[in-house]
Amino acid sequence: MMLTALKIARVGCLRAATECSSIIPILSNNFNTVRSVNYFLDNTAHSLRPVSRSLVFDTQGKLCSELLRNNGDKLKPDQAKMLTSGNHFEMTRTFSDMTSVQSDESGKNFSMLGMLLLALPAAFTFGLGSWQLQRRQAKLNLLAFREDQLKKDPIPLNIITQHNFEPGQEFQRVLCEGEVDISKTRFIGPRVKSVCGLTKKGYLMVSPLKPKDGSPPALVNRGWVPALWRDKWLADDPVEKGPVHIRAAGVLRGSETASSFIPDNTEADWFWMDVLGLADSCGLPPSTPLLDLLTPEGELPNLANPPVGRTTEDLVKFSVMPVGHLAYAATWYALSGALTFMCYKVFRKGQRPRTHR
Repeated sequence: MMLTALKIARVGCLRAATECSSIIPILSNNFNTVRSVNYFLDNTAHSLRPVSRSLVFDTQGKLCSELLRNNGDKLKPDQAKMLTSGNHFEMTRTFSDMTSVQSDESGKNFSMLGMLLLALPAAFTFGLGSWQLQRRQAKLNLLAFREDQLKKDPIPLNIITQHNFEPGQEFQRVLCEGEVDISKTRFIGPRVKSVCGLTKKGYLMVSPLKPKDGSPPALVNRGWVPALWRDKWLADDPVEKGPVHIRAAGVLRGSETASSFIPDNTEADWFWMDVLGLADSCGLPPSTPLLDLLTPEGELPNLANPPVGRTTEDLVKFSVMPVGHLAYAATWYALSGALTFMCYKVFRKGQRPRTHR
């Protein structure tokens, strides 16, 4: 069996050497074909007789010469020297290195492209993680500010209405008493209210308040009401009849910041809280403050008894709390780390030297 295989290898090698001699110019233009032929001739030549082996070496020498003539500008000085030295071993190794130049360059280009495709998402996700940490810190600062303001003693409304509202006064507790002008009520929303697992669609009810002591008026957000209240009010059949007198505590609030997805307010539809716009719509001066009325201490919000005011706990809650931002940041950083590791592996693979048999 071994003798048969040896005979086949000899015949195949001699035939390949003979045929290669006649088509060397064609082979020298196809790197992959030349490399395959060279490996076959080199690996089987040792089993030939000296005369036949000389023919094979001569064919390999012609291949190297043809490569040197056609591709000399791509060779390093030491490679060109090896091709012309006549040393068969060195010529074979140089030949293998040279014919793999194209595939090596292609592999490096692929590695660089893969690295780029992984580096961009890695940098982007790292940026998202840093952004979440910044948002977490901003929430912590805002929570600390609100808690400090809510701890202060409440002040009378006339102190606020006699001076211009300043952003640093927001969330200051205020005591108010007076009559609500129902005829100038505005509904902000829609807003969803959820209490004890019960969720309903409705609106925030904002009306002018005429203080009992005769001081300048203020806007009061009395709280959430069902959508039916707005429908009845628009139909000139309001749920509340006659004057409404209130005595309650509230907190100073400023205007909301509308995102690009929220429509602009109109006289008929108010989508976000715009204090200046609401004051102008109700015929009040621009310096008119806005109060969010609070649910009395010890009472739970009741959707069956609107308007439903806010609680102090509501004022220190966000849809995403600081711990949520921390979890998001950890997720983005973990993804960035995984992509960075993959990028490193691709880089190492592209830098690893290729070995030839």
